[in-house]
Amino acid sequence: MSTTLQKDQRQKLYVDARTQRALALRMVLHCLCFMTVGGTVAAVGQYLTNPIGDRGELTTKILTNFSLYALTFVVLLPALLLDSFRLSNRIVGPVDRLRSTIKTLARGEAVPPLKFRQRDYWQDIPEDFNRLLARLDRDAFDSEEGHCKQVDTAEPENDEMPLALAEVSG
Repeated sequence: MSTTLQKDQRQKLYVDARTQRALALRMVLHCLCFMTVGGTVAAVGQYLTNPIGDRGELTTKILTNFSLYALTFVVLLPALLLDSFRLSNRIVGPVDRLRSTIKTLARGEAVPPLKFRQRDYWQDIPEDFNRLLARLDRDAFDSEEGHCKQVDTAEPENDEMPLALAEVSG
């Protein structure tokens, strides 16, 4: 495996554990809902095919069929969960990287251009963010004086947007 491919893979399964656990829980609940509805439909179907038959035999058939659904669910669940974590990694990872870059920038530290992994979602965000970063760098440089202006990093009062951001968004 090439080092480029290895570098492009995220090393952590949990990037944002809270969000990823919520997605996994939702997937498990969807599967359980599907199993409940599927089991109910199977039971009703079994009853409709033989409504007058022996109740014990009917119950045994229904439980046998449902146990096959349950066994399939238990066998597939680990693969489904792993796949959901990998997919959520491609969604949550870029947001986490953007959040981290913004925090670094807010501390007044220099940041390299933002870049997401090849298979991550939100591929348009780095381009927009890097344009914003270039604009902020350009605005911070005073061409007449030939030196950098002091950029005010204090938090605005009364939820006012900083001037540099207001110019970009307005």
